[in-house]
Amino acid sequence: LDKCEGTPAGLPVDANGCPIDSDGDGLKDDVDACPAFAGPGGVDEEGCPRFRLDKTARISMPGVTFAFGSSVLTDAGMEELGALVAALNYYDDLTFEIEGHTDDVGSERDNFLISMDRARAVRRFLRDAGINPDRMSMRGYGEIRPIADNTTKEGRAENRRIEVFVTGVLETPEEEDGDQLEDGAEDAAGDEPDAGMSP
Repeated sequence: LDKCEGTPAGLPVDANGCPIDSDGDGLKDDVDACPAFAGPGGVDEEGCPRFRLDKTARISMPGVTFAFGSSVLTDAGMEELGALVAALNYYDDLTFEIEGHTDDVGSERDNFLISMDRARAVRRFLRDAGINPDRMSMRGYGEIRPIADNTTKEGRAENRRIEVFVTGVLETPEEEDGDQLEDGAEDAAGDEPDAGMSP
């Protein structure tokens, strides 16, 4: 006896003919927009990665924090990046830029440099977590792109942030062996001083 006669065709069902929860995220497949995703960092109300890289080109990540005055990720920052890794693995053909931003405390040069260092630290974390380096670029903007009022403590906290900007889809042309970067070349290329995060 089918207890769920209205179940859309093609969905996996249980012995009663009702939708199952394939990925174990708490949402049945008939209402789960991403029935194959239950990665770390939780899911949104549609059962998809918290960071919906398929719906927005830019994601601000104020939860990615660093030790005071440095580019050393905090435990909370690494946990937040873990959720980003899950999203990047799900949307595995997207390329993106990691952007570092600061408040205006300190010199413009110091802010530029620390934003670069922090963007680089995020890229290193993602690479070590298995994200293809060819998908990533990075840039430090220092204090030049505030999103809040730097005259308040709350505003400065908002301005100290990492953003991820989706730039396109990864192309995978066949390459000759000689055209591929040697190990470590990606790191060197990313160390150019583009543009930096104040304490």
